[in-house]
Amino acid sequence: MRQAKVARRLLRRTLVSIRGAALSRVEPYLFVEAHSEKPFWKYLGVPPRSIRSVVIVGAWQGFEIPDLLKKYPQADIVAFEPSKRHYPILAAAYRGNPRVRCFQEAISDAVGEEDFHEGSLPGTARRG
Repeated sequence: MRQAKVARRLLRRTLVSIRGAALSRVEPYLFVEAHSEKPFWKYLGVPPRSIRSVVIVGAWQGFEIPDLLKKYPQADIVAFEPSKRHYPILAAAYRGNPRVRCFQEAISDAVGEEDFHEGSLPGTARRG
């Protein structure tokens, strides 16, 4: 129940932040980063130092990871990226970092296999 309330609050704040054509001037993943990823500790109601784990589903090349490591100094990061093109870049970038673990897997609500299709925007894909 608390997770649903936090998710609704996050969505409401993000939608309020859009105002006009803001999305047309900013890459979608940068917009999400600025309004959701970096300040997510606020939505949880805890200080950044108390965050112990961050899970990134669809990490692409992991550009947000350095900022997350700084913002959450006590956190380990688990990054999932199923793309055959982008996973090697992600894995190579963080191979020596003991706080980051990368997996070439997709996350879903069902067990099984799906075809993976790269999207046209950087860092996007769809299944099916």
